[in-house]
Amino acid sequence: MRKTIIGFGAMLLFLGCSSQEAQRSKGPEPKSKAAPQAKATVAPQDQADAESVARRFLMAMFENDAEEVKRLSLPHPDQAVLWQGAPLKPAERDLLRKQVEGMTAREANAGEVLRLPDGRVQTAASPLTGPDRTVLVLEDGRSSLVFLLVQAEGQWRVDAGSFIAARKVVKAAPDKSPKP
Repeated sequence: MRKTIIGFGAMLLFLGCSSQEAQRSKGPEPKSKAAPQAKATVAPQDQADAESVARRFLMAMFENDAEEVKRLSLPHPDQAVLWQGAPLKPAERDLLRKQVEGMTAREANAGEVLRLPDGRVQTAASPLTGPDRTVLVLEDGRSSLVFLLVQAEGQWRVDAGSFIAARKVVKAAPDKSPKP
C-alpha cells in the first residue's frame, strides 16, 4: 500500500481521530468540568459556509493545492507543510473525496471536550466559539476531525496551526510501508 494511503490513515490519527484504538493509545479522554452548554452563535448559513471551507481545505491539503490551502486558511509561517505530501493517484483522490463528503458536520457544543488535530485536548468555549469563530467537527462514525474556523476579511478561514503540527509529526515519522 502506498505511503499516501497510509499517510491518510496516520493523518486521521494525528488530525483528531477519536476511534476507540486511538483513545486507548492516548489514554482516557479528560472529563470536562463544564457541562455542555448551548451551541455557539453561528447562523445556519454561516455554518454551511464554514463546513464547505473545512471540507475544501481538507481536500486541498491532500491534493497538495497550495493556492487553495492559502485561500482557505489563516496565514502561518509553516503553512507550506500542508501541501508537501506525495501526489495522489486519481482513484485515491476520488476515494478520499467520497470519505470527506460522507462525513457529517456539526458545530461543537460549548463545554465539549475535543481532541484537536495535533493531539491537544481543549474545551470548546469562549473565545473558541462566537459569531466570528466556530469549532466544526467532521465525523464518520470511526473518527472525527476538529476544525477551528475564524471569520477573516468576511470569509471563513481555517486556523491550520494544529493541522500543521500534525502534518509535521506524520512527515517526520519513518516510512513503514512495504517496499516494492
